[in-house]
Amino acid sequence: MRKIPAAAVALAAVAVPLAAPASADPVRADQVVSGMYGMHFTDGSLEDLTFKATSCGIGCAQIDFSNASGRAQFYADRWHANFPINPAAWRCPDGSPHGGTDQLSWDPATGVGTMIVVRTDAACGYPAHGSEPISHPFTVTRTGDSAQPSVLPPAAPW
Repeated sequence: MRKIPAAAVALAAVAVPLAAPASADPVRADQVVSGMYGMHFTDGSLEDLTFKATSCGIGCAQIDFSNASGRAQFYADRWHANFPINPAAWRCPDGSPHGGTDQLSWDPATGVGTMIVVRTDAACGYPAHGSEPISHPFTVTRTGDSAQPSVLPPAAPW
């Protein structure tokens, strides 16, 4: 039977934990959202809104308004939510609705974000292509769970 020197045993005892696979980074609070959230549009362009966020894992959340749902992803230190084409995302001065997409992005550390609405068809005298997106700055805060999701309203280009 061969004897292993004590120094080799000690070195192996230290090396085994160091060779273990690295674990994932710990979950940060801003990578998981769940509950009701309020949006206040700092430029007064839209009324305050409320949405429900349901976590679908680390860095993933389902965002629900009463008339629209989208998936949010956490990357580049921000939440980014995209919603499917909404036939009433854009409203002309005459009140007629037109199609577009809504995108939300916010910094969970500061609560500062932007809602961008992009027109997907001709509307209000604008051509169908080359749409200028409408940007609405907002702040987002967690509210009580008794609130109800709001209607995601159409944007107005003026």
